[in-house]
Amino acid sequence: MASEPVAPGWVEIFDGRSLDGWAAPDVSYWSVRDGAITGTSKEPIASNHYLVWQRGKPADFELSLRFKIQGTPQANSGVQFRSKLQPNGFVEGYQADIARYPEHCGVLYDETPGRGLLAKRGQRLCIDETGQRISASFADESDLFKLVRLDDWNEYHITARGSWVSARLNGSLVWQVVDRDASRRADEPGVIALQLHSGPPMTIQFKDIRLRDLTPLHADRPNPFFAFCMDTHDSKKRNLAEQAVLLSSLGYAGAGHLWLDSVAERLVTLDASGLRLFQIYLSLNVSPDAPQPYDPRLREILPLLRARDTMLAVLMTGGKPSDTSLDQRAVAILSEVADLAKVHGVKLALYPHAGDWLERVEDAVRLVRKTGRPNIGVMFNLCHFLKAEDEKNLKSAIELAGDHLFAVSINGSDTGEEIKTGKGRWIAPLDVGSFDQAAFLKLLRDKGYRGPVGLQCYGIPGDAFDHLAASMKQWRRLNESQ
Repeated sequence: MASEPVAPGWVEIFDGRSLDGWAAPDVSYWSVRDGAITGTSKEPIASNHYLVWQRGKPADFELSLRFKIQGTPQANSGVQFRSKLQPNGFVEGYQADIARYPEHCGVLYDETPGRGLLAKRGQRLCIDETGQRISASFADESDLFKLVRLDDWNEYHITARGSWVSARLNGSLVWQVVDRDASRRADEPGVIALQLHSGPPMTIQFKDIRLRDLTPLHADRPNPFFAFCMDTHDSKKRNLAEQAVLLSSLGYAGAGHLWLDSVAERLVTLDASGLRLFQIYLSLNVSPDAPQPYDPRLREILPLLRARDTMLAVLMTGGKPSDTSLDQRAVAILSEVADLAKVHGVKLALYPHAGDWLERVEDAVRLVRKTGRPNIGVMFNLCHFLKAEDEKNLKSAIELAGDHLFAVSINGSDTGEEIKTGKGRWIAPLDVGSFDQAAFLKLLRDKGYRGPVGLQCYGIPGDAFDHLAASMKQWRRLNESQ
């Protein structure tokens, strides 16, 4: 099969003729044959051998390549990424596994001692900061193995962005993993390497090896940046698929989703564009007279979010702002929802909203402490803070949230004082307004915040492309200045 032209933004990291740019402790196992990097063992070998790319240690990227594996039914290989080269020549880290047998072909393995198999074919996996794993199946692993062309060329497409990694094999998604294990720090830059596995004689070949560096395009570090409410006033009235394509083209890490309509479609369209669903917005009514405290469809939606690292951003209405007499009922409702969500690895981020019963950061922290659920935390919303609270207390509010801070939203804005007088701009593109965004981001990072930052777009008129593009440009500028 002839090589396809290299698309814009992609670079060839194998020239098709030589091992220039690649190195191995024992290069005798590696050569170039018929335009492909070829690893060969003519006799059984006792240990793995690796060929390591020498011209970078990417962190956020897309990697596309073709491979062909030949040998006994036990033949095994893989593509290492975000990995570490050890003094003994062994490479530890993520491996997109390759094999002639079903157990390992098309899975995500980690050669780091103690990690091993992470995700099977057709599996989503979320690993939290403590190393606890929760998984969900999205496709039949046997059906996916049928896509593998033994003794012929196959294509791997690997995407790594922040804590999120995924792969497609011959065009089909085979695994999707969110890895936030604090002991592993799997989101750090690392080497790309090709593996020749120990065992019986075999041959593994790789060609059309292409890399697309996402660092300049996707502003994910140190905080993933997503957009929400970008569709409410879009003059182009883009559908969900069009929204996903737009967000991806501009470099956003994903989206938030307003309420519970069309969640399944949102997930499908974001998956197709390689994006994450960061949040779904949910309203809880704490009034004793409310016929139902929350949308009953939530029970149907939660299984769709399993192992996706998606939060419920929880607004709370039904009482006067900050009225503590309703705390007991609120805690009962929150505890019920948190328990339903926990089964699927879903967190709740309490969303203070100006004018609602849950209006202030201190209200959210109070409820977090009273519920005592580890999957309940706080979302800091800049626009609602500036409208409902005193801007001079910004630092103390972030400190009060502390380790309970699960998410943050920002937007272009004037100062709180200007907003309260009715003269200030409240929600605008990120490059608009007198509020000091750079100082705010520095405060977050000085406090060690590494979670997601959402761009609040509600009510911004015109073509969503224009304000989303302007906000992303400003976000990059703000990050460069940190």
